[in-house]
Amino acid sequence: MRTVTNESAKEYLRNAFTFNFLEPYKSTQAPISFPGIVFNSDGTLSEDMKVRGTRHFMGVLRHNGFVIRMSGDVDAETALNRVLWDRWTQDELGNGRFIGRLFDDYGRIYQGRNAVNAASDTLDRLAALGGELHSYTIQEDGPQTTG
Repeated sequence: MRTVTNESAKEYLRNAFTFNFLEPYKSTQAPISFPGIVFNSDGTLSEDMKVRGTRHFMGVLRHNGFVIRMSGDVDAETALNRVLWDRWTQDELGNGRFIGRLFDDYGRIYQGRNAVNAASDTLDRLAALGGELHSYTIQEDGPQTTG
């Protein structure tokens, strides 16, 4: 597997957020969408739905040839769940970084953020947890072709 360059990772994640998590043809304040999503009666997402959303997003990554690799014994799903739903502090991310939550309890991206920001924020947060996006379709000697 090969670590994906930051620019390639940002572009891929932007597309994944836009077309597989956010509602691309709705306002940026529309809630996320994924197969089987169910909102509580007050419009919020349960913790189980947040986990389901995280699993869906990991599936989107895998389906498109990407995995999250974490250093140490950190679980990639747990890390991505934290990236998507938890609040972050300045101490965790450093100055000049977005420290709010990427998505709120209603499944909406933080006001003023978009898929481009979500991609950059995801990479920053994964790195802070010791993770990177890797491609299993791009090997050390370049893209692999079949046929």
